[in-house]
Amino acid sequence: MVGDSAIFVVNSTGDRTVVAFRDWHSCLDALHWTGANVLVFQARTELEALVAEHQCHTLAIDMTSVEPFPSAFLALLISLSKDGVQVELLSPSAIVREGLAITKLDTFFTIRE
Repeated sequence: MVGDSAIFVVNSTGDRTVVAFRDWHSCLDALHWTGANVLVFQARTELEALVAEHQCHTLAIDMTSVEPFPSAFLALLISLSKDGVQVELLSPSAIVREGLAITKLDTFFTIRE
C-alpha cells in the first residue's frame, strides 16, 4: 500500500494511480448522516490531491466492494474526466454495471476486470 486518505486506500501511484474505497459501507453511512455534498466534496478533494501529487493521467478505482453506487459519485467521476483525467473502473459489480449501462456511462468510462 502506497498511501491512504480518509475515503480511499491508495494501492499504487504514478501516471496510472489505483485507489479503492477504504470502507464502502462507511461511505454509505456517511451519505446518510452528512449528505452527499459533504462526502463527495471530501472525495473530490482527496482525488484531486492524488492526481496533482502524482501527476497521474489515469485514475483507476477498484469497485470490487461497491454496491450500490450513488449518482453523486458518478457526477464526481464525470467531473474528473472533464478535467482531463481518464477514469477507469476496476471490477464493478453487476448492479454498478447495470447502472452504468442504463445511463450509458459504460461507454464514457473505461471498465476493466
